[in-house]
Formats: sequence, structure tokens, C-alpha cells
Amino acid sequence: MTIQSINLLVKPTLACNARCLYCHSLKPTNNLSIPLLEHLLEKLAAFTNGHNIANVSMNWHGGEPMLMGSGFYETVMELEKRFFPHTQIRHTMQSNVCLYTGETRETLLKLMHARIIGACLDPFHPTRLTAQGTDSFPQSLKGTLALLRDGFFIGMIYVVHKKSLEVVEDLYYFFKNLGVPSILFHPLEEFGNPDYHLTPQDYGEFLKRLWDVWEEDDYEFNVSPLAEWRRFLRSGQPCSSCEYGAPSRESPHIVVSPEGDLYPCHRFQDKRIHCMGNIGDLTFEEILSHPWAHLLSDSKENLCSECAECEYVSLCRSGCVATHDRSGKTFWCEGLKKIFEYVKSKESFGDADVQCSHAVPGCI
Repeated sequence: MTIQSINLLVKPTLACNARCLYCHSLKPTNNLSIPLLEHLLEKLAAFTNGHNIANVSMNWHGGEPMLMGSGFYETVMELEKRFFPHTQIRHTMQSNVCLYTGETRETLLKLMHARIIGACLDPFHPTRLTAQGTDSFPQSLKGTLALLRDGFFIGMIYVVHKKSLEVVEDLYYFFKNLGVPSILFHPLEEFGNPDYHLTPQDYGEFLKRLWDVWEEDDYEFNVSPLAEWRRFLRSGQPCSSCEYGAPSRESPHIVVSPEGDLYPCHRFQDKRIHCMGNIGDLTFEEILSHPWAHLLSDSKENLCSECAECEYVSLCRSGCVATHDRSGKTFWCEGLKKIFEYVKSKESFGDADVQCSHAVPGCI
């Protein structure tokens, strides 16, 4: 197998300045130490240089990665110059963006040449709180507007909960008018509060209502996952997201915890399962030869019989691996079938082949 690129999701801390009601990541934590950061980059450079891999990306995640401050990311840039003199790492980040100001803002503008960042807002419900218990929306909105002024591509995420069903149209037009280029609607998982608890049926209903609003707006806004499903149905272009696409073995994805522990997905790091070892003990050759290094690809390529025989397999591919039950189906299966049935019935597709069979490109 030839590695074409390598993608690291690095969690320098699990600490956060926010207290989102549904957070899975917030746990007692150490910060990623400078010696461990240096060790990580040195081993990464040895591997990429030894295998002539020029495409290297690092997604700074958390917790809240901006809590590490400007000094940490200045050190990242110094180490990058030392270990990667001929390769520029593509730095991205996932953040609540409340701290995008002052020296941190100036440093991230130097670090993140690609100008890509992920953010998350809830404009209508107080699900995303500050550590003081107030709604973080005003601070996150301020950071979002600053990022847009600085020319960042913001991949916005909205976490869908039960109350979201009351404001579907408002949500769509809020994010469209905000000026972000895309919005991902992600379902709230494993949250028992009855006011916000989202069932698979609720999620399917939300996506149906969202589709109607999007359709009425002539599909002008890049709404995920609806947009990638529509592209597949109209052109056969395979879904590319981790949830609904097939992760590539040629572009492995590795997660690094603040302690240097290694996982195939940040969701597994949140749950502390499928740890492959520690960067202090393993080379990247050893990491990528670990059976769990390709757990996402293996799960997508070896579906349970019910998923493999489903007419919607090309749209779903069994969904997010971290949401699989013991049978290998995603927890959201019934909700996804609900939206797929609805989309299949839409006259707007004309002669498009919406019956997803194994003959359709991209199917397993």
C-alpha cells in the first residue's frame, strides 16, 4: 500500500473555556507538552521524508485548542521549520472560536496558511454555555465574524437536538445569511435530557424539513449531509465524508491525545477505546501497521449483512463507525432511511437513478 498523505488530528488539551451541555470531550486533562510535541513532529518527519509524502495535515482539536495560546503555536511553527524544511504542513483547527482575538489571532494567521477552520454555533437555544454558565453564542459569533473578515473558510457545524425541529427554516437562513460557505448538521448523540434528546425518528424528520427549506431555496447553500447525498444521486459522485463515505487507506487518519496516546478516530479517543499505543513508543510504520489504524476503512468495507443488502448502502455506508451497535448498524439507521425514502420520492430528480444498488459507482 502506498501512502499518499497523512492526516493527524491532534488534541493538545481536553480542557475548554465552554461547558456545552452535550460535550463528550471535557475531561480532566494534561496539556500536550513541548517535548512530546517535538517527539511527535520528529517522528512524523522521519516517516514522511522516508516515504516521500509531501501532503501532511494537522487538525488541532480539543477540548478547545485555542486555550494553548500563541506561545504553543509559535513553538509548533519553529519545530515545523526544523523538521519539515521542504514541506509545509496544512494546519486546520476545530474550535468554538471564542478566543480568536489578540495574540492568538495573530499567531493563527501565521500558522494556518490554508485558512480553514471548523466552528460550531447554536443561535436559538442555550446548549453551548461558557464556563460561567452563560450562553457562549455572542462570543462565538464575534469570533466567527472575525474569521470571515480574515478570509477563513469556516466549516460550520450545528448539533441537531430535539428543539431544533421547531426552528428548521430559521436555522437554514441564519447560517446562510451569516456568510459561512457550508454547514454540517450533526445529530446529538448519547444525551438523556428529555428537552434535547434526539431520537433517530426526530433526526429523520429534521432532515426532511431541512430538505424542503433547501429545495425551496434552489439548493443554493452547501448543506451537509444533504448536498453530498444529492450529488451522488444526480451524478454518482461518491460521498466523501467520514460518516457516509469510505475512508482511504492511502490517506490514513491518526488521532493524538494530550498524553500522546493514539486512536483511529477522535470519537474513540473521547470514549477511551481502541487505543493503539503511544507516540513515545511507536514509529509511524508501527502505528500504521496496527490493526486498528484502519478500523474505519475495515468497518466500511465489511458491512453487516443488513447494511450490505440495503438499497441505501451507497448513501449511508453504515454511517459513523462510532455510532454502530453490536450488529454493525448505525444508531441513526431508521432516521436515515426516513430521509432517504423522502429524497427518493422527490420529482426534482427526474430520471436520476435513486435506487442505490451495488452497480452504482461508489457502492460497496
